Parts: sequence; structure tokens; C-alpha cells
Amino acid sequence: MTTLHTLPSLTIALPEDFSWLTAGITCKPVSFTDPDRNPETTRQLRQSIAESLNLGHLPWCVPQQVHEPVVITATPDWPTPAPEADAILLTQPHVVGVVQTADCTPILLADPINRHVVLMHAGWRGTVKQISLKATAALENVALLPTPPSNWLAVIGPAVSQHQYEVDATVYDALTESLSGVAHDTMLPWALPSREGHWFVDVAAVNARQLQSLGVKTILAPDGTPWQPHTPQWCTRLNNAQWWSHRAGQAGRLALWATIS
Repeated sequence: MTTLHTLPSLTIALPEDFSWLTAGITCKPVSFTDPDRNPETTRQLRQSIAESLNLGHLPWCVPQQVHEPVVITATPDWPTPAPEADAILLTQPHVVGVVQTADCTPILLADPINRHVVLMHAGWRGTVKQISLKATAALENVALLPTPPSNWLAVIGPAVSQHQYEVDATVYDALTESLSGVAHDTMLPWALPSREGHWFVDVAAVNARQLQSLGVKTILAPDGTPWQPHTPQWCTRLNNAQWWSHRAGQAGRLALWATIS
């Protein structure tokens, strides 16, 4: 299992050509948002995390997540209250972008030529609405130098794994529809029947399929190894000692964060 730093955050292992990007994932015992949702306690928690990462001098851009495929750009003058979005685009240095999860899938997508990155919070609703495709379009729209997604990098963070997430026909049908036109030979099966009218599903795998269909070839786990579905180390429910999980009855949140130089 990946060794944790003494900080309340796991640093994402990135290839050498991504030295301009620093990213990580906060983990237990610290929650990025106060489990009791006290605003002042949340502010103190986030300030403590930022300072422990030597990033306390930078603005942290944390959107209000609403399970919609909306992408917003991080800015030094981040507004209060924060805008609603489930993906945040970084195009300039000296800001930190954040998305929060607690079973949903956190995804980092980076363009090494233009040095832009987008972070996504992909729950099943956002996945059905193809947030990965919207994030890809956002990177393409801000690119000064055209670069194919085959040169990009995706990192899929801790999320609930397939056998820990059972859904009914409504969710299964919606996820299936989101993959219409996507090649079926990419990744491993994302859904398995459980009991009548229900399936075990892997939302992370659905997003990986969507990214692959757009041409993204390199998809890594946070430790820099190739991402694989159903890995207990990165399951928020199975590895609950390290990651917050809503399905475990917990109100804490982990944060996928990134900053560029």
C-alpha cells in the first residue's frame, strides 16, 4: 500500500514531463470539510491543510459541487460565495484548484504542452452527464497550442469500487446510455448483475471508458502505476482507514487538489 506522508495529503506521482504540476489527495484523519458542516471549522481545517503543504499563501479555489457537468476556471480573486461547478480548470500559476469526494470519483486531466489541468468530481449523475467529455472540451478550448488528448495524462483517485456500489435499473440504464458509441473493448466490464433489478457498477471505469473514447491513452492511479478497476487500495469503502466514505456512514471529505507553476 502507498506510504502516506506525514502531511494529511498523499502527493500524486507524476511523470517527469509533468514537473510543472503539483497535485495531491487529502486523506484521513483530516477532512477537507468539517463533518458537522460548521463554516468556521471548515475554514480552519482548510487553512491548516494549506499551510502544511506550504501552499497557505495561495488562494484555494473550491467550487460548490452540485452534480452537474459544469467547468469553471480557477482565479486569484476566487469569489465568495463560491460558484457552482463540479470541475475546475487551472490555466495559470499561483492558485490551487480543488474538488471534493467521499465515494464519487476524483479525476485529474492534464495537457503537458499547454500546461493546463482540470479536476473533476464525477459521481454517477455527473458521469451520466459526461463530465469527462465537458472537461476535455474545456482543455481543448483554452489550448494555445493544439495537442491531441493522446498526449494528455489522466489520474483517477480513490473512489468506491464496483462490488461496494449497487444501483437499481434507473442508474444502470443511465450509465449505459452515457456509453453509447464508446468502444466496448476498452477497460474491464463496468457492471455486473447482483440481485434482481440491481447491478454492481464501477463509475470510475465508466469515466475511464469515456476518456479513452476521446483519445486519452495514459490513465494512472495516484501512485503513478497504470490505473486498474476494482483495486482495494483505492476503494474508499474497502480502504476506509485511509479514505472518507459516504457509504461507510461518514461525513468527512477528501480533496483532490492541484497547482501549476
